Order: sequence, then structure tokens, then C-alpha cells
Amino acid sequence: MPNAVLPDIPHYIAAPPTQEKLDYAVLAVLDFSKIGTPEGHAELRGTAPCLLISLSLNDIQNDRMFDITDVALCGVPEEEKRNYLANISDGSNEGYKLRAYLHIDGGVRDQFEYYNIRMMKYYPRSADDEVKAKQVWLKGHTDIGTVTVLWSQPVKSLQVLMPDGQWRYVRHIDNALVVNSGDAMEFLSGGFYKPTKHRVVEPPQDQRGYNRLSVIFFAATDDKRHWDDDADAPTMEAWRKGRTSTYGLVELKKKEDDGRAELSVQLRDAMKTHGFFYIVNHGLTQAENDRMYDIADVALSGVPEEEKRNYLANIKGDGSYQGYKLRGYLHIDGGVRDQIDHYNINHDISRKQHPQAVRPLLPEVEEFAKFNHYQVLHPLMRLFALGLELPEDTFVAMHNFETIGESYVRMMKYYPRSADDEVKAKQVWLKGHTDIGTVTILWSQPVTALQVLMPGGQWRYVKHIDNALVVNSGDAMEFLSGGFYKPTIHRVVQPPQDQRGYNRLSVIFFAMTDDNVKLVPRAESPVLKKHGIQRRWADDADAPTMEAWRKGVTSTYGLVELKKKEDGTEENIVNGIAVKYYS
Repeated sequence: MPNAVLPDIPHYIAAPPTQEKLDYAVLAVLDFSKIGTPEGHAELRGTAPCLLISLSLNDIQNDRMFDITDVALCGVPEEEKRNYLANISDGSNEGYKLRAYLHIDGGVRDQFEYYNIRMMKYYPRSADDEVKAKQVWLKGHTDIGTVTVLWSQPVKSLQVLMPDGQWRYVRHIDNALVVNSGDAMEFLSGGFYKPTKHRVVEPPQDQRGYNRLSVIFFAATDDKRHWDDDADAPTMEAWRKGRTSTYGLVELKKKEDDGRAELSVQLRDAMKTHGFFYIVNHGLTQAENDRMYDIADVALSGVPEEEKRNYLANIKGDGSYQGYKLRGYLHIDGGVRDQIDHYNINHDISRKQHPQAVRPLLPEVEEFAKFNHYQVLHPLMRLFALGLELPEDTFVAMHNFETIGESYVRMMKYYPRSADDEVKAKQVWLKGHTDIGTVTILWSQPVTALQVLMPGGQWRYVKHIDNALVVNSGDAMEFLSGGFYKPTIHRVVQPPQDQRGYNRLSVIFFAMTDDNVKLVPRAESPVLKKHGIQRRWADDADAPTMEAWRKGVTSTYGLVELKKKEDGTEENIVNGIAVKYYS
């Protein structure tokens, strides 16, 4: 490090060494001063994990980095941290990851924060959470890159999985580095160098009153580097983004009671942190997913414009999207109209007549609607109820397939706009908004244009994952949960340059309760009794039904002049409730 006048910062006080007898891993201790010698080369070759000593940094310089880390994690207010959150769902760890983002085990969320370059702090958990998570703070895993360089610190909780199948602690040596290899080195070496399996567990008893502060350097190759000439081998960027972005996925494959309880915590926390989540292992194959996109393209590109006009939705009059909405109907911004067509089919496909080309495909659409309703929506509604500690069928009972309601399949296509319109509308294709119903189930597609508004106020892209579902909650779920589940604010913008020659086709299932359900908070929820209820009206007698809310928002969306607010948002009043829109 250069000799310079450094700013004064508080000194971080590390934990004292543990006095407990632990089962330590036998790791090589390598003298880094020998790295330039032949014997050093031989000693260092192929040894990982290992401890490196005799570094060019002294104890004072080492301690200084821990002081800086403590500033980043303890010297920055929580509110300010949220302005610098990492966009993890897009495959990047650059910025802050706050506590409770990751699921560990038994419904327990993580209790660590980091700021990258990786400055990391683990905080103690409750005794109950330790039991549920089996004392594991971070599950056993391998790292993504080539090597990981951890500056040794005294709180004993890092373990490595040894060849005999036993987890053993990594010993602390002052001013040493703990080095392990990762996936990328395994790939580059054709499996010769194995990635180190490691985890973090609860520290020994005499160190449990201390936070565990870490300074780590994660090394990876250049983003565009391939592992070898294998056509299927990923680049470093693809591998990093793929692994990083899959944290927090909700898998509906778990059916047992413990699995549902665990998933309800994942879902509840996703609604409080991301506002949306992915679903994988839902039960439809990629081929079945592709088939629905083929059907959507028939409805939007295989029906003549003149015939479409015979099946227009009466959006303003009925407050319903059932049928076609054609381009140019909605005002976006700066005098620019939308370039979106959509065709909407009620879950009861007999509610409306359909164009000739779509009629032979209706049985498949009906089966798709039933799949979304029974295999995705109902399991989600059980999880939402469990998250509020309500009987698990509380919300399921409000979503009946055979009852009059507006849940529907939307087939939607965005068309490119002129360069002039892009400037006038600030590249926004659909203004930031929340959805009307309980949840929206979007079948992921590759044209990158969907963004969500994160807690720190930044718009972040939603990453595409093949055959995954992107799920967000809507106004109705906010009303029913007394504000506990926040509706996701999202928008659609112009795609990146290399995708602008493609139309953006989407298949979506918009879920709503039965029309006659009054959207009042479930005040009997123990969670709401503890956290309080936020209402968007003065008295529950004023709460709208699902039908009234749906008609009020639908019949005015994109058609009425919005009132601009000082915070930059715009709003319209529906049934006495402010409906906000975001640029």
C-alpha cells in the first residue's frame, strides 16, 4: 500500500481467539515469500484450500482493511445502503446485500450483510433460528470464480469439507490468507483442480457475542473468456450471472408440510425485499411453454386487423380487457401512444366469442388457464396465507374457477416505435404501475424490457430464466393483507440495442379474486395483529369489491389525465383510492 495520509476511522475490535477445542482441518501453510523460487513453485502447485503466510502487507495494513470494512457495513445508515443495493437478480453482487435476502434452511433467512468488493459481516441469530437451520449460517457450496482469497479473522465458523466427508474448521493465523479454488478453475483445468466445498456455521460458545467481519477477494477470469473450445462451455460472465441470479428462487416442487412452511417464508420475504420472485419446477415443460407462445402469436399475428376489430374489448364501458386491445389506445407520455396489441381470454373461455384462427386452440388455452389457476395460483395463495399465519385455504376460497371473476390469460405483443417517439416517451413503453389483482404470473421470455422498482428507488431489469415464471403481487393482495404484502411497481422500457429488431411477445396469467369478494384486510391474522394494518381507505365499509376495483382502474388506465405529484409520480383517484403511476 502507498505511504499516504489516510483518513481517520474507528478501529474495529476483533474477537479474541476461542478457547474451545475444535476439529481443525489440516491445511497446507505456504510461505508466499517463496513464490518466485523453484521450491516455492513446487510447494504451491495444486494446493487448495491452503493458508498463505509471509505476505507483503503487514499487520497494520491488514487491520486497516478490517477498519474500512466496518465503516462500509456499520458506518452507513440502512436507508443509504438501500440506494446502493446490488442487482443480484441480474447476476451481479456489486453493491450491498442486506440481511434476510437468502434462504438458509428450515424457513430461516441469512443474517449477514456484504458490500462488494466483498466486505462481509455475520450477525448473531436467535436460538430458535439456530435450531431450525441446524447451526448453519451459509450452506456448503463452491465459489464461482478461479480462486477466493479470504483474509484470516479470529471468529471460528468457516469449515471445509474434507476428503473423508467430515466438515472441519479452518484455523486462524494472524495476517494470513485462506485461499480456495472455485468452479472456474475446475473448468479451466478439466477437473484437475477441484473447487473447495465450504460453509459457515455458528461460532463456538465463547465467540457468539461477536459479529464475524470478513474481507474477501473473489477472483474470476475476464467476463468473455470461455473455459475451452467446447461449444457448450459458458463464459465467465454467463456462469457468474447464472449462479448469482438463482439465489432466492421459489420452487413449487416441495409439497410436504415442512416444504410449504419453508416456501411461505421465502415468498413472504420476497414480497418484502424484491417485490417479485421466480418459480421453477412448476410442472410444465419447455415444449409446453413454447406451445403457448405459438398460440399467442396466432392470436396476435394470425388474425387479420379487420377481424380483430370484431372482437374488441369494451375497456372503457365494461372495465374489462376481455377481447382485443389494439395499438394506439393508451397514452404513454409526451403525446406518444402505445405500440402494444393484446388479446385476453377469460378463464371461462365461453364468456366471449373468439376469432376463427383461435377457436381450434381454445381447449389448449383453457387447460393452460386451469394449470395456472390450480397448479400455480392456488399453491401460491396457500403460501400467502401461511405467511400471515392464516388457515391455508383463506385466499384459495376467494379464487374459484367456476365462479364469476376476471382471472384471464393475456397474449401480448410489443412492437418497436420510432426514434422520435422513444425520445418523447423517455424510452418507456408502459408506465410504472401496480397490477389490479392478487398475483400476476408472467411466463419468462428473452426480450429484456421488464423492470421493477427496487426499495432504493432504482429501476432494475428482470432477468430471463428459461421456462421460469416471474410472479408479482398486486393491489388486491395488498388490500387483503392490510398492506403487509406490497404490490410490485414495474414498467416496460425499450429493449437493449441488440434486441430492438424483435417484437416482444408475452404470455401472462392475471389472477383476481371472485368478483364479489370485498377486499378488506384479514384482521384475524396474528401477523397483522403484530405488525399493524395499513388501509387505503378510512373505513372497511368503503373497501371496494374485486369487481369494482377492477372496473374502476381498467376503465381509466391510459385514458384520463393524471395529476402530477411533487415526488415525480402521477395519480388518478379510483373509488376514493389513489392509483399511482411512475416514470
